[in-house]
Amino acid sequence: MTEISLQLAGGWMSIRRDLGKSAFRKRTARLSMYRQMARFAERGYDVKVPLEVLHDRAQAKGRVVALIYAELLHGISAGKRFSDLLEPYVPNAERIAISSGEDAGKVGQGLRMAAYVAESTSQLRGALIQGLAYPTLLLGMFIALLVFVAWFLLPEIEQMYPVELWPTSPAALHWIATGVRSYGAYIMAIAVAAGTAAMVSLPYWTAEIRYRLDHALAPWTIYREIQAGLLLVSLSGVVTAGTPLDDALRRIRGKASNWLAVHIDEIVRRIAQGKRPAHAMDIGLMGEALMDELLAYDRAGDLAGAIEHLGKDAVELVIQRIRSFSAAIGVALMFAVGAGLIWTWGSFVMVFMAMRSAPGGF
Repeated sequence: MTEISLQLAGGWMSIRRDLGKSAFRKRTARLSMYRQMARFAERGYDVKVPLEVLHDRAQAKGRVVALIYAELLHGISAGKRFSDLLEPYVPNAERIAISSGEDAGKVGQGLRMAAYVAESTSQLRGALIQGLAYPTLLLGMFIALLVFVAWFLLPEIEQMYPVELWPTSPAALHWIATGVRSYGAYIMAIAVAAGTAAMVSLPYWTAEIRYRLDHALAPWTIYREIQAGLLLVSLSGVVTAGTPLDDALRRIRGKASNWLAVHIDEIVRRIAQGKRPAHAMDIGLMGEALMDELLAYDRAGDLAGAIEHLGKDAVELVIQRIRSFSAAIGVALMFAVGAGLIWTWGSFVMVFMAMRSAPGGF
């Protein structure tokens, strides 16, 4: 083969591998693999067998994910740990759960916890996307209404009847519309910039005022609750395998956001000072209900069991919180759109009536 042909072949293989990685990263593919391997490990069978079957079937059907299965099988045959082989492909929390199971000699349990982590993360992401979709649609409708009134409707009415003769309510609407025409682009740019800055700040910003925002104002409150839930889920995949809490936290910290790393460092510091693990976790990260139950389980001597149990509850609580928040925003925006439509229509009618009653009106 010529050098160009070799380069083309290498480029094509690289593309296929990237496509395979994308396919492997899909939650359903990982969940199926984790659960099949867990069942084999729990029955004492070689976990390579389900991987070999997945590879053979994917290869027979021409699926690019077969390349990734082949890499995993080759690595296992070479004596590498499965959790290390997964590093380029799966979220860190799943890999840590599998690694903890390997360390404790409970590979099946580690794989099941990885599946649980993957499913919980997916549920949170789905709830967040679903929760934001409807308010975003209503916000778009509200902006479209403002644009229509400001740029299309009122200018036509202005030509029909002088603004200084308009009744109070239509005049107020005209004042707002004029502001939208004059400053709407700037207001929108500032709003987008502020929203972007707020979202970007979530995983990084750790100033002292952030603590107050985390307990008072969305999106920071929602982010805190999501991170607390995901931390419990990640911990459940580690401490269930017998890893001490402070060691588990240090392992999770390696891939944590700057904001979460600060909280983990504080918990580890408090444990090093001799505080009981649950009391060390009482730093405002968890919600009051979760923290109360963690403290109760810690007093009963079963904090590891509490973390495993409450991880599931935490995800459900966060999902409920997201749904409640999005519902409240949706109601507010629906009211704004409805009120805007009524006000616009009423103003048009009032101007029309004023035109009829004016001298020489029709």
